[in-house]
Amino acid sequence: MVTPLDSAGNEGISTTFEIVFDNSAAALTATQVVTYISLLDTVAPVEVLTGAISDDTGVAVLEATLQDPEGLIQITDLPIVGESWSYSTLPTIAGTYQIWLIAVDEVGNAADLGPYLVQVNEPSVSLAVWPNENVTLGGVVTYTLAITNPNPFNAVTAAITDPLPVLLGNPVVVNGSATIVGEAIQWNPAVSPQSTVTTSFTAVVTQGHAYFDVEAINSAAFSIDTFSGTITGMVKASFGTQGETLIFVQDTVYSRLARKYASSCQTRRAAAWPSRPSHKQVGPPGATMTMMATSTCCSPALYLIPSALSIAMRAAPLSEKRLWTAA
Repeated sequence: MVTPLDSAGNEGISTTFEIVFDNSAAALTATQVVTYISLLDTVAPVEVLTGAISDDTGVAVLEATLQDPEGLIQITDLPIVGESWSYSTLPTIAGTYQIWLIAVDEVGNAADLGPYLVQVNEPSVSLAVWPNENVTLGGVVTYTLAITNPNPFNAVTAAITDPLPVLLGNPVVVNGSATIVGEAIQWNPAVSPQSTVTTSFTAVVTQGHAYFDVEAINSAAFSIDTFSGTITGMVKASFGTQGETLIFVQDTVYSRLARKYASSCQTRRAAAWPSRPSHKQVGPPGATMTMMATSTCCSPALYLIPSALSIAMRAAPLSEKRLWTAA
């Protein structure tokens, strides 16, 4: 209480002041309503957090800070109704969102909570192959298709068509509900909330051009029907083939061919080509090809070997310890 006095000692009207020392932040509580949001099934803001707040001196600021999966920040002022508040958001991309809360009272004391994590997902499809390298002619590869539905509330249905690469054949479903239509895999699964379904099938490398060390790419097209829309896309998986490297015809083969085409050479000095062919071809065992060579034998006066001799060659498997034989 303060009582004023004038210069003559007269007392004035007394005034009472109450001084409050406030170094306590607001009492802020929060309850997370959801931890998962389906991206496609969300057409309006979703309530993520609710709570209460109170402070003896009053609340000046209550904010929610949202960080999206790409690191972008959004700050929202939250209205307070009585002592209650809530926070809603409408996600635009899939991934993990983080939310922090901060409350500041009238004298500047601050309270904060968080982070609260919210996962935003959509159904996904994957395709894998094993083995994924060094597959030889006659080798078997196994493909696995998987569909994941992260939605905790709604099931999804899907349609997947997977035509095999041209060098594969003889597909066989070994797991799941897929079917074979010609040389393609057809799969139409229903996927329950928060679950994954798979199907697997095998195929055989049946085409000889696998021996050219190629990458076999398998592309599967999919569509997924959800509560609010349809997702379409394509997934891919590839494996590498292991081919046998076919080498230049060796000198002994040149000699044998020279003797075959130079029998009129009395001295048989044509037993070897004077020079190696300048051309090289590759191909799988069993294939035929033509190599061009230019040669002379002894003296042109004795006999003549065609200057552009076409020699059909046949490749032999390396496992037989020989490279080429005459066709």
